[in-house]
Amino acid sequence: MAGLGTALAAFLVLGATGLADAGSGAAALIFLQYSAQVVAGFLAGRLSAEGRAFHGSMAGMLMAAIGAAIGLGFSGTKASLGLVVIALVVGAIMGSAGGALAQWRADG
Repeated sequence: MAGLGTALAAFLVLGATGLADAGSGAAALIFLQYSAQVVAGFLAGRLSAEGRAFHGSMAGMLMAAIGAAIGLGFSGTKASLGLVVIALVVGAIMGSAGGALAQWRADG
């Protein structure tokens, strides 16, 4: 939920400033999504006692799944299963990076 909240807050700021519009702001929105997955993984890693990278990857995958479900629900089109799987794998990688950062922070 923290990752989704971070993404929503950043999206509102980028939208209000005009940096994230439908045409030219796609790169900013993708970067925002990946950053929010790292934040979700970091928070999940910090809150877990052990297996921080695993918990981070699960948080990233959950965030990607929720984002895909919301996006598909509003678009009304059929999605490619391959794209959904890629989104889940990228979410797991980004969340795991956040969990590894939490592990590094806890050790240091």
